[in-house]
This record gives sequence, C-alpha cells and structure tokens, in this order.
Amino acid sequence: MLVEKNVSLQSANSFGIAARAKRLVRVRSQDNVREAATRFDLARKPFFVLGGGSNTVLTSDVKPIVLKVEIPGMALVRETPSSWIVQAGAAWSGMNWWRGRSSRAGPGWKIWP
Repeated sequence: MLVEKNVSLQSANSFGIAARAKRLVRVRSQDNVREAATRFDLARKPFFVLGGGSNTVLTSDVKPIVLKVEIPGMALVRETPSSWIVQAGAAWSGMNWWRGRSSRAGPGWKIWP
C-alpha cells in the first residue's frame, strides 16, 4: 500500500474543483483498509473516504488522510423473484447503469428492462 502526497482531487469531485489531498491511500481491497487502520503512521488519524466522487463537491484541500476507494468489480449477491441484490465496487461509482448493464452482465445475470 502506497501513501501518496499532495495528490490532485480535481477529477474526483462532481464539479472538477481544484483540490488536493495532503495524503492519499488508494484502497483496492479490504486488506488495504485494514492496513491503513493499523499502520503506525496512519492509525488514529482522521480519514476522509472518497469513492468515485460523482456526488462529492470539494471546496478546498482535504487535510485528513484520503482513502480513495478504487475497488473494481460487480457481483450478483442474491436474486429474488422481484429483485436483484448487487454489490458494486467504488470503481463503478457514477457509471451509467442503463448503458452499462448489458456489457457488464456475465453468466447467470438477467438483464432487467
């Protein structure tokens, strides 16, 4: 796990406002979260959790450690007669579900209308 310093967050917020993370950790697995929470230089410090940024407006630089969640993938967790429970990684944040549904569907997936 790499801790990056002075990282631009302009592409990670809705209006593309210039903002920077003093320190940023790219979270690509649950293990990365555990490591960030226990690493001596990060533990017991405030965190700011950021996904794809599609519903985030940053108005200034972020001083807490930014956990930039970049967990990829999408999985069908459970299917009922009337619904599907889907687990999607933060890399899917802001995706156009209607355009992406057929191209993202895999074996065992049903495409809803």
